[in-house]
Amino acid sequence: MSQFRIDNQDIIQAGIFLDKELEQNLEMVLEERLPLQWAMDGTIIPMTADLQPGTRKLIEETQKDVGEARFLSDYTEDISYVDYSVQEADYKALDYAASFTYSILELNAARKAGRDIVGRKMRVANRVMVEKAHNFLLVGETKYNCTGLYNNPNVPVEDSGFDPNSITVQDHIDFMTEQLDIVATNNLLTAGVETVVIPKKLWSRWTSLLIPGTSDNLMSYFTKIYASGNGITENGIQFRVVNESDVPFLDANGVTRAQPGYYRLLFLPYATDAMSAKMYPMATLPAQLQGLRYHVHNYQGISELMIHYPNEILYSDITPVV
Repeated sequence: MSQFRIDNQDIIQAGIFLDKELEQNLEMVLEERLPLQWAMDGTIIPMTADLQPGTRKLIEETQKDVGEARFLSDYTEDISYVDYSVQEADYKALDYAASFTYSILELNAARKAGRDIVGRKMRVANRVMVEKAHNFLLVGETKYNCTGLYNNPNVPVEDSGFDPNSITVQDHIDFMTEQLDIVATNNLLTAGVETVVIPKKLWSRWTSLLIPGTSDNLMSYFTKIYASGNGITENGIQFRVVNESDVPFLDANGVTRAQPGYYRLLFLPYATDAMSAKMYPMATLPAQLQGLRYHVHNYQGISELMIHYPNEILYSDITPVV
């Protein structure tokens, strides 16, 4: 009489099979949380998609008025003449690319599993392209002698010696007032501040400090007092909290500050013509089959950040929060 026997390996295989039968794949696929590429969202840097593919240099003319009106006397030769002078500035435009591949076998397996492997890889390509443009607008590219929002040599730099760690609430308020006054002095009140870009740790510091005699913290106070127009701010000020104003990003990208290890705060104008950038939308070449693998190439173009009125911006370098 034959006997049915089950050894340990059979038990293990049966357990794996049972586990698989009890599994359920969720429809939602979680993706990695990545920092916002705020330089590309149009809220800080006006961006237009009118860069012509193949452009390598953008020429900008700046007109300066020369002359003044005079009071007349009896002599007609006292009449003054006015004119204008024109200066040119040039900005670079660069192309950049990102590619991905997938094999016929990977494509067949993905289709069988109901997965969109091409769409997923395209999203990764889109992401790295946006990230490249974001960093380029913020710090430029040393290799091509390009600068960005954080390191333009024509923007005034203020070394205030401000230390946010052990000072009074009034000192913080005085600091903000002084910085706004510096911007107004630099641009002769021709443009007010709309956005102040600060690192997260400074935001945390300001939200932890209470205004004496009130339940408001310092960040709420700033938001309220600068919410509407006044002599220096026309449309009110918004505070933008970013990681790029912190030391790690600035050091990693070689941004020189008034003192090593400082934060860099940005005071930016409401004038939409103060700075701009141009780009052309990402283009994708048809997939090329090489052997058993498809190769997909994506490319895009972007201009160097053009700061047309640098005196309407201020770099304020301060001691970091500890």
